[in-house]
Amino acid sequence: DMDTPCDGSTSGDSCLSDVKQAIQSVTRHFDNAQYGVVGTASSAGSDAYYPIAPVGSSYPEIAAALTGVTSHGTTRNLAEVLEDLGESYLKQTSTADEVDNDGDGMTGDWAESPIGYSCTEVHLVVLTKDRPTDDDQVSFSYAMASSASSAEVACTAGGLGSPDAQCFYDNVVAHLYNSDLSSLSGTQRAIVHTVGLNVGAGSIGENLFLNASSNTTGDGIYDNVDTGDEILGSILNVVAEISAGTYTRSSPVLSADGSHLIYTFFELTGINPLAQGHVRDYRLDIDPASPTYGEVLYEGPSAYGGA
Repeated sequence: DMDTPCDGSTSGDSCLSDVKQAIQSVTRHFDNAQYGVVGTASSAGSDAYYPIAPVGSSYPEIAAALTGVTSHGTTRNLAEVLEDLGESYLKQTSTADEVDNDGDGMTGDWAESPIGYSCTEVHLVVLTKDRPTDDDQVSFSYAMASSASSAEVACTAGGLGSPDAQCFYDNVVAHLYNSDLSSLSGTQRAIVHTVGLNVGAGSIGENLFLNASSNTTGDGIYDNVDTGDEILGSILNVVAEISAGTYTRSSPVLSADGSHLIYTFFELTGINPLAQGHVRDYRLDIDPASPTYGEVLYEGPSAYGGA
């Protein structure tokens, strides 16, 4: 069902085309993270993810891999894919080394976990047109992961109902969030974000995805969009939230007369997907007779570090 436009119209680019363009734009212009891409299974009987580009692949590699991606019916085994990623990809003991060991032409390797350091953060962004289908092959530990809220969603192939047979997505998201996926120190969890592609308001899908976000205490974002531009914007908002609080800083530079110390820094706040640029200017004491000769004079507001 990705062959038709995301907004439900009968003309225009397909939803799959819009998604591929959005992924390419993010991986090309926002290189402060490593990216990988997978798809849902190619048949209803499979419970695996469809490999497209492993984490660590470059923009040209991801763009080339996406070129050959086509839709394959209405299988949306979202929970099965997430479990498979957790168990067979993220939990591997071999870690990424930026060498194409499997010879497939891509820097990343499917046989290596992207969790290489204790500080590594794993974020999975799921883009989907509706609730999961053909998504019933989920292991007990994942399917029974408890929800953090009272809004547990259970459904069968026909709609809402128990026992749960097709709405394990929120449970799997909870399991990945509350599990340690590596033997490294600390906890290396996976945080799942969901971008709905014109998912119906009040539908089973929307309630399921909202509950999945609740199961990560809000760390995982849920958003619902209609058009190609909105898809890109939604992914960028997720990237901005992930990067919020990080910054880069230049080396301090002395002014020509030696009386000012200047540096720049760029900050990701989570409000805007683009970094905010800042310049700070500190005055130096250049009077040889002064007891603070050569020192920085913190005369500015404390909110700006005395600059």
